[in-house]
Amino acid sequence: NTRHIIINSEMVGRDVRARFGFPEDRIHLVRNGVEVERWRRGDREAQRAEWEVASDEYLLLFAGSGWERKGLPFVIAALEKSADTSLKLVVAGKGRPPRNAPDGVRFLGPMADLENAYAAADLFVFPPIYEPSANVVFEALVAGLPVVTSSCNGAAEVIEEGINGTVVADPSDIGSLAAAI
Repeated sequence: NTRHIIINSEMVGRDVRARFGFPEDRIHLVRNGVEVERWRRGDREAQRAEWEVASDEYLLLFAGSGWERKGLPFVIAALEKSADTSLKLVVAGKGRPPRNAPDGVRFLGPMADLENAYAAADLFVFPPIYEPSANVVFEALVAGLPVVTSSCNGAAEVIEEGINGTVVADPSDIGSLAAAI
C-alpha cells in the first residue's frame, strides 16, 4: 500500500529495491540538509589553541555516537599503523573511550559547538560499517574539510575522489584506511 518512498542515498534505494522489490519510479532521493552558515563559522585558531594543537600537527576529526558501527576502532587502528607522529585524532560524541587508546587520541564527549571542531581539523575520518547517509559527512564538506569515509556510507556518493575526499571500499581494511589518511 505504500505509494512512495523517500531515501537519503542511492545505497538505501538499492537496498529497498533488492529487499522488497519496490518499483524504482516510486523511490525518490532527497539528500540530507545542512545548515551551511553554521558549519562555516568555526574558529580554527581558537579551537586549536584551546586543544594545544601545534601548527605542524595534522588533526583528524571523528564525530558521532555508536562508535563501533561508525568505525572508530578502525580509525584508531589506522592511526596506530601510521608512522607519522604529526597525526592527532580528536573524537567528538558519546561513547566509552577504549582503555588502550594510543597517544595522540583525545576524547571530547558531545560538543555543542562542533563547527569549531570541523574548523580546527585538517581531515574528517568516518568509515562506518553501515550508515544510510551520515550528516557529519555533509557538515564536514560544508566546513571545507576533505573526508575519508567508507563505501558502506550513503554519503560516500557525494565524495569526488581526490577532490573532496576518499572512499575506502572496506572500513575494516586498516591498510587502505591508513593510506587514505
